[in-house]
Amino acid sequence: MKVQASRGTAEGNRLAHVIERLAEETPALARTRRARAGDGDSLLALLLREIDETVLPRRIRLLRGKTEVAQMAVSNRRLYALTIAGERPVTRSVETGDPTSAARLYAHRLQALFAQPGAMRMVVDRGPAPTDPDGLSCAARNLAACIGLTLGPATSSGDLRDVLRGIETLTLAWMLTGAKGAEVHHWGPPALVDGLRAFREGDPKPQMASIRAPRPSCLVLPLADGRALFRAIAGPDQALAVLPRDAAPAAMDAWFKVFGTL
Repeated sequence: MKVQASRGTAEGNRLAHVIERLAEETPALARTRRARAGDGDSLLALLLREIDETVLPRRIRLLRGKTEVAQMAVSNRRLYALTIAGERPVTRSVETGDPTSAARLYAHRLQALFAQPGAMRMVVDRGPAPTDPDGLSCAARNLAACIGLTLGPATSSGDLRDVLRGIETLTLAWMLTGAKGAEVHHWGPPALVDGLRAFREGDPKPQMASIRAPRPSCLVLPLADGRALFRAIAGPDQALAVLPRDAAPAAMDAWFKVFGTL
């Protein structure tokens, strides 16, 4: 990815260079999600939403600390396989092609897993995924119905301006853009604003084939100088901010309060 914006100062140049490098590396990195306060029900809901929003084949791993406790194969908003560490052999009476029975079986196994003590985290990557010996699969929403959870709509009516208001006192610089990348507002030292503008203008356009259905999203990228880049997207709007790295959790909290998802 080429960054085309002006880099008139050393600080702006350094920020733009680091952001560019991180942006190039980001697609290869696994995405990690944690339930708030380690709550099992919250992570289970996040897991089901993740499956429902995943289109291309991906592997989902659940870990306690550094120990892997489960792996899943997901694609086309469906769960295709589940392996759980230490699980006793499951007696199956499900025929291939019976999605309702498959959903019940997967739901029973997931509920047993999430009933175990200890907080877990979820990692999504492109690694080799497990396969189900019987070829069982079920849609995420059927699985959620069996567990008694409602996924709800994949979109949110939140506003990025509310997120920026929540983190304004924490930021060193920020920028808000609208449709077609038009700059709406910005604040901060020119060098940092130039760095944000460089990242925005060099950001690759979304590909037609996405692993996820379009929905509001955010991420935090650590920078080499003890700062962090906060990026949030909702519909045609995008918010970018530079903030101290230790302010990143507060920025994610501000996002969660507005959009209700991590």
